[in-house]
Amino acid sequence: MRTSIDVHHGDGVFYPYESDPDLIAIDIHEDGNYLYPGTGHAHEAGKGEAEGTKLNIPMKPRAGDRDFAAAWERAEDHLRHHKPEFIIMQAGADGLAGDPLADLRYTPAVHTRAVKSLLKLAEETTSCRMMVFGGGGYDLNNIEAAWTALLQEMARLLRPTAAGSPACASDEAHWRNRSCACRHHSGLDPRLSVCLRG
Repeated sequence: MRTSIDVHHGDGVFYPYESDPDLIAIDIHEDGNYLYPGTGHAHEAGKGEAEGTKLNIPMKPRAGDRDFAAAWERAEDHLRHHKPEFIIMQAGADGLAGDPLADLRYTPAVHTRAVKSLLKLAEETTSCRMMVFGGGGYDLNNIEAAWTALLQEMARLLRPTAAGSPACASDEAHWRNRSCACRHHSGLDPRLSVCLRG
């Protein structure tokens, strides 16, 4: 499953998989009637056998954290319904207020909420198989704020002693046997890694 909170719809990967029933997609983005690339309308839910596997949630300009929270509830329902085997999160920072290319008004709390929710859902449905990638962001302060909030929340939740941490946070064998070759940030928990596969 791919979920994206980048302000732009699709980032080039929606339409190649539009008819693929094996890829569940959730995309929360600024409404294409107001922003490039002009796609990602709510009726675009997949084609053929993939009908219903894609969820596009266009957000009106100036939508903020409250609007995102309502959209995210729909995203969670979609994810739980389809029970993915693996979760990929595209965590674009260009939905934050002040981004020069877009007009959403999120705060970094959106990133915290999304990753906290996805880690919980990953435990429920994928045995904690989840990867998080950066994305768009055209204001350096916003990028720093969004991804710092996201990494802090991941680090907090993946501490085995943290309240509400996934059960797999303490499963060292799970993390040693990852199939993806990753390079770890110095000083960070080895479970927080930057995957070099592009």
